[in-house]
Amino acid sequence: MKNTLSVFSLLLLFTGLLGSCHNPPKFPIEPNISFKKVVPYHFTENGQPKDSVVVIIRFEDGDGDLGLTDADNQPPFNPSGPLVPNGPVVPQGEFFYNYFIKMFIKRNGQFEEFQFPSAGGLNGRFFPLAPDGRTGPLEGDLNYGFIIRPGRNFVVGDVVKFEVYIVDKQLHSSNKITTDEVTLFQ
Repeated sequence: MKNTLSVFSLLLLFTGLLGSCHNPPKFPIEPNISFKKVVPYHFTENGQPKDSVVVIIRFEDGDGDLGLTDADNQPPFNPSGPLVPNGPVVPQGEFFYNYFIKMFIKRNGQFEEFQFPSAGGLNGRFFPLAPDGRTGPLEGDLNYGFIIRPGRNFVVGDVVKFEVYIVDKQLHSSNKITTDEVTLFQ
């Protein structure tokens, strides 16, 4: 009886493992993101406080086409400047970035969008997330970090939060998420 129960338990476990291997998740082809956490790392450099802020989001994508390579440099993924040597200067493509992030700073008790002096602000590019270029459902965490320095725009104790969305290779936009609040330079 004891051996039969052990064999039955082992058979049930093996069947469960086989079943879980053949049912890939079903996600829409548009990326979907959710907020996981925002982590500030406070440090000093040359006696000056700085913050490295890491925004962590959870993503799901049905066809796994998240990320851009260095070869993705033609419109709408092009950087600003000439696309060919000595060619005409082309404005930056709308989707040069695939990670879009806005910063909001609390002023007089209300959050307002911070306007960065450079056109791209905190936006960035991330490389393909699918291992070995495979296609199909993809899910995981995406960590995105940047440095904030005190000065004219930011002071010790400023409270900020971020709004994020991503875009896949087929130009499908994800939903937008808002992070928790972060206090700078603590």
